[in-house]
Amino acid sequence: MKYIGILLDNIVYRGIPYGKTGYENLSFYEDAAKLYGLIPCFFTLKDITPDMNEIKAYVRDDLGSYKKKNIPIPRVIHNRGLYFSKKHQSHLQSLVKKGFILFNQWNRYRKLEIYHTLTKYDELTENLPETRKATKDNIRLMENKYSKLILKPDSGSLGNGLMKIEDYDHKKLLTIFSHREKNWLRIPFTKDLPEMLKKRISSGNYIVQEYIPLVLYKGNPFDMRVSCQKNHLGEWQMTGVVGKVAKDESFITNVAKGGTVYQLGELLHHTLLDEKKVTARIEQVSLKISKILEEHFSGLADIGLDLGITTEGIPKFIECNGRDLRYSFRNANMHDIWKNTYATPIGYGKFLMDRG
Repeated sequence: MKYIGILLDNIVYRGIPYGKTGYENLSFYEDAAKLYGLIPCFFTLKDITPDMNEIKAYVRDDLGSYKKKNIPIPRVIHNRGLYFSKKHQSHLQSLVKKGFILFNQWNRYRKLEIYHTLTKYDELTENLPETRKATKDNIRLMENKYSKLILKPDSGSLGNGLMKIEDYDHKKLLTIFSHREKNWLRIPFTKDLPEMLKKRISSGNYIVQEYIPLVLYKGNPFDMRVSCQKNHLGEWQMTGVVGKVAKDESFITNVAKGGTVYQLGELLHHTLLDEKKVTARIEQVSLKISKILEEHFSGLADIGLDLGITTEGIPKFIECNGRDLRYSFRNANMHDIWKNTYATPIGYGKFLMDRG
């Protein structure tokens, strides 16, 4: 049987012998690999170099325990680690040049770069909220066009650093989290941007985005995480979609910030929207976005898209996550889909092996 490589973060890797692998469920990789006649092996970037013939990786033994074992280097590797430095990227590229097939090689993308890539395609015009680099001039320009705006870091997030500007009693109102006071602040202003906001955007790492009028669930806004992956046929598929609802009096749906996950059908049942039509539109837009991004970002094969739905049922793109942690499906009791988010990339790995 052939090995398929799973490239992990150091933290996840160190937890393997103790069964503490955080967001990664190794048993799902094992089940999927068995289905395709493969053996998964787990390692980190420092364990592999282009000139090696063997690698020491964690492999599950007959008793179900993980042991480090010397094995032939797998020719196909699924990157589940976050390796962003120039040194790491050079290392990864050296593996590709040597002939290794590495999918999801780069899995952190700047939001503005993704947005500008997608705006080149007219068929996505209605699905893209206007997004700009968050400068004082751009914020002013956007304030004059929209009654509500969202500001967030251009890279990373998990809900960290999000802010909102909205019309309020003939003024503007900034909602921002104060790390000093460990609480949310609501700051009214008129012409000059609040100092706290100016300081936050001075890093140059923020974007400002048109606020999407999301549909509500029991008075709270919700959006969706859509798992899009390439499968055993080498084709993109929507593996699953799950809803994320903001907690009371919050505009942030991220689970890490108190959001709650639900199956989409349950959320749409509380709206006037047709579940089948909305789901079909979500799938159509998500697959279109995935295929476009793959054309521009080589090796893309496993992403999590955040989409919102307007009250008219129009999907709106929010952002692309290059390494979907997948646990939202678990939390929503969507066990089969959660498991499939692991199985589908393994099937794609088998496709790449067979294709040579």
